[in-house]
Amino acid sequence: MIYEAILERLRARGMPFTIHEHDELAGIAAAAQHLDLPTEHLLRTRAYHTREDDLLLVVTRWEDALDPDELADQLDMRRNHLTLLTDAEVRDLFGVEPDSLSPIALSDDVSVLIDEAVMDLDVVYCGVGRVDRTLELRVVDLIYLTEAQVGPIIVEPDDEE
Repeated sequence: MIYEAILERLRARGMPFTIHEHDELAGIAAAAQHLDLPTEHLLRTRAYHTREDDLLLVVTRWEDALDPDELADQLDMRRNHLTLLTDAEVRDLFGVEPDSLSPIALSDDVSVLIDEAVMDLDVVYCGVGRVDRTLELRVVDLIYLTEAQVGPIIVEPDDEE
């Protein structure tokens, strides 16, 4: 099972983490509310495939809007070369419900891109392959474990004068 494989990878690398158990909830935001976790530390993981059929996990803070142009720029490709996976494709390709998709890929064929704003956090909460579990771990460990590229990929709020 995906969940156990992710935990085994964390344990094998000696990384500290905490699993928060909860009822099956629709998404990590519902889990955070139920567990009273700080929402600014929640991560959203989206899955894409490229025109070349490469798989990519894109990770942002839950509340941040993804900027498709910035995402394409970070990947050095055109925006229309990226396609967000459907829920059915996530289930088929990753073996999990979309709401429990983890930024920790179990295949070396999956790249990970994390928004640079996540670096401002020490600890984050994310999917771990089960809709009744939420993973808590340090950002530095997440980046190390996933070998993620880090760059600006969110819509920046307009500066107010």
